[in-house]
Amino acid sequence: MSSSVSVTSSLRLAVGYALMLATTLFAFEKDKPATPPVIPPNTNNLPLVLLIGDSISGGYRGGVAKALEGKAIVAKSSDNGESTAVGVLKIDGWLGDTKWAVIHFNWGVWDMYGWQYASDDRSPAMYAQRLEALVVRMKKTGAKLIWATTTPVPPKAEGTMLKRFKKEVVITPELENQYREAALAVMQKHGVQINDLYALLKPRQSEFQAEDNVHFSGGGSALMANQVADAILKSLGAEAGKAAQPTPAIAPENVTSATGRFVDAHVHFQACKAGELDKAAAWMKSNNVQRIINYPLAQSRPKNDAERKQMLENYAKYKDRIGRGCVIFPDEVNSVEEAVKIITQEKQDGAVVFGEHYGENLKFDDPKNLRMYEACAKVGLSIMFHYNDRVRNIDEKGMPRLENVLKLYPSCTIIAHGDWWRSLPEGSCGRLLQAYPNLYADISCTVGRAGIRRDMVRSREFFIMHADKLLFGTDSGWWSFGKSPAPEFALMDELKLPKEVEEKICRKNAERLFGWTK
Repeated sequence: MSSSVSVTSSLRLAVGYALMLATTLFAFEKDKPATPPVIPPNTNNLPLVLLIGDSISGGYRGGVAKALEGKAIVAKSSDNGESTAVGVLKIDGWLGDTKWAVIHFNWGVWDMYGWQYASDDRSPAMYAQRLEALVVRMKKTGAKLIWATTTPVPPKAEGTMLKRFKKEVVITPELENQYREAALAVMQKHGVQINDLYALLKPRQSEFQAEDNVHFSGGGSALMANQVADAILKSLGAEAGKAAQPTPAIAPENVTSATGRFVDAHVHFQACKAGELDKAAAWMKSNNVQRIINYPLAQSRPKNDAERKQMLENYAKYKDRIGRGCVIFPDEVNSVEEAVKIITQEKQDGAVVFGEHYGENLKFDDPKNLRMYEACAKVGLSIMFHYNDRVRNIDEKGMPRLENVLKLYPSCTIIAHGDWWRSLPEGSCGRLLQAYPNLYADISCTVGRAGIRRDMVRSREFFIMHADKLLFGTDSGWWSFGKSPAPEFALMDELKLPKEVEEKICRKNAERLFGWTK
């Protein structure tokens, strides 16, 4: 009897301490900049291991570091990792430029309970989407990744939600399993090593965890520390205890004479008369734009051979700074072969993209539209479409017709523009960008800006999550001369994106997509 009371009291004291520690960690981290991890001295140049997680990982960090003494240096993200929503905002800051050998990571408890982020979209589907974005980002470091399965949740209403947020939240076994399965599917897809902390603790949950608290006693943390250390040693293999090899020097990139913060991937400047692109170049200089993609509209296409010759001469003058778009309208051709012939000639004459494709009064996957996509896929040109679900490239909620085209032509890079952004709040934009490697989107147009500005916190998260798939654009044109700068320029400052993310969206993605980098 006295032994049982002693064990129970000890567990309550330990979990009470964990709760007190957690209260300090439950600070509202989402809007704070990431704090880089503190890396202990590494005089022997041992492999570096990064732990990313919430306060539960904080409980086993010390034990892992001790177990790996002389074999690896262990650091932990200084911030509480909280939810995947916080993770996508801070991951660049946590990773930094350090050459990590192994990254052991988890997100899960915060996504299930929410705490101060309870109003966020924390569904298993959104959790999986964010988690995949985080895995993709971490894989770019070259580190070996280890996913720690989320530890068991308590059977009763979680104490902090009940006491602090006045909400009774019980995670059912069914919901817990949905999150676990969603995470495992992501890890299996990307070949990530699994460290099953859930299976380790579930049989002994009542021994180490109170019925209303997500944290574990010291004994539970020690148990986790041993298994985490073993998983890391398995991942390190022969590297454990050996000095890390220096990173090979990277040759500097070729730099063109063009300068500027932005590549504007969506403009409409006249180009068929002598000197017209000189005006565009002056606009670029005044707006800190390095390069542009210039799309013809119906009224700015060459009307005869003389205008076409002048247009090509104008573009030749700015070959490394102004990329040319080309377009034919669906009713102008009667077959894919006819479209291929025209687009092939355009590509030979320097066109780098097809568009702006309007698809007037046609459903997105109308056979006339499909000719354009098939032809571009065969020729090897990206295609940028204008989307308006009522009159141009018509589609339904969830954009199933666009998805059909993405599936039909996986080798064709497709760039979204216009009312496509209306689907941002309901999740279709993020879902399609995540699911289809051939889909990109430019941020220009009034509808896009309005949707982005409606919720800047979530939009910032969206931009970070899809940093490799978004293109800066303003939809400026000859009507913009002498006017105030397009609002998209200010938008990029207002989002306060991490530097690496901003560079991708403002410049690097377009340079890669349109062949301005080797």
